[in-house]
Amino acid sequence: MIHKTPFFAAMALALTGLFGGTSLAYAQTTSTTGTVESVHGDPGQYFVIALSQAGRCGSKFFHIDRSTANYKDMVAISLTAFSANKRMTVYVTSCSGERNIISHGGAYR
Repeated sequence: MIHKTPFFAAMALALTGLFGGTSLAYAQTTSTTGTVESVHGDPGQYFVIALSQAGRCGSKFFHIDRSTANYKDMVAISLTAFSANKRMTVYVTSCSGERNIISHGGAYR
């Protein structure tokens, strides 16, 4: 007798690993656009950008982790937006309490 249940369970797990993780991460990413009100060089793990609009986590503070590959780019973009009084869009990937954790963003005219 052939048991098909383990085969189908293994296929479901494989497909979830291939497609589920990627689409779930993108599905949870939200954007927030606002004027940069302040920037903060937190002595800890993050560089903090305060926008005029609150993000999905509840606060106006958006955190970019220093270990993120585009960390220096995000600092430069946020400082440029702040000094030129331009709008900035950031992409929130997760929350840490009320902290909006962001992955990337850009400044606009």
